Amino acid sequence: MLILLFASLAIAPERAPVPGRVHLVRSSYQTRETGEGSNSSSNGSDTVVEWLIDRRGASEVVELDYTADTPKEARTSWQLPVRFLRTPGGEVQLLDPAGMEARVDPWLRRAKLTRAICGRTIFTWNAFTIRCDLDSVKELIAKYDLRSVTPREGAAYKAKGAATAAPLKRQQDGSAQLLTATSQIDPEQFREAAATTAILVAEISGKKLAPEEARARFAANRYAGTITTTFTLDAGGEPIRRVEQLKLELVDEGGTSVREETRTLERLPAS
Repeated sequence: MLILLFASLAIAPERAPVPGRVHLVRSSYQTRETGEGSNSSSNGSDTVVEWLIDRRGASEVVELDYTADTPKEARTSWQLPVRFLRTPGGEVQLLDPAGMEARVDPWLRRAKLTRAICGRTIFTWNAFTIRCDLDSVKELIAKYDLRSVTPREGAAYKAKGAATAAPLKRQQDGSAQLLTATSQIDPEQFREAAATTAILVAEISGKKLAPEEARARFAANRYAGTITTTFTLDAGGEPIRRVEQLKLELVDEGGTSVREETRTLERLPAS
């Protein structure tokens, strides 16, 4: 399988983590779809280690890496480990971009591939796009970076896929402090996502689908629904969990279908 060829060649640098600041960051999802006489569901999760290496004023030097029990054949990304500077309200800064880029060509050579494959979508056990750019590293960081947002009561929060921002409202669940915001979805973002998926499917099949043609295919689709985001805060007011719940109704030429999706990102103390 291709996954065996994509084992990461990187060696993690020596770490000197700040005591008490090593966490597991777990990303998980659950989906359920019901339609005209059919239904389906799926779920999955993955976990990385987050090391706080240093503090620089209000900023933090952080490293993400595979967990110690991740088998070699599952260490398939050249993007890990990655060390970066996290600044409140600022963009993530990669601390060794040249070193990150230097991993790409050996990674490709091991798989008997060239840079020509970069940006293309392939299918093995799953469909995925081969990314060779530093933007993909920042996207990976964003997937696990729960602390990039500091939620505060009354502050506006806009989830991905939402039409507008909504104020965070405080709730109580036992001893837990929660902040929740609910927004209507932006139908255009979901049409664009459907078009992008169609283009990728065509590429995997050896065909070519122009973006304009793909967008026209889904222009008549009607999307409606909500996205609810709930942050759980620790005693210091920092987020330790984010749960995004999507309820989406789609009306297209095949009828009406409903998708319910829950995505959870949480930071857990490393044992």
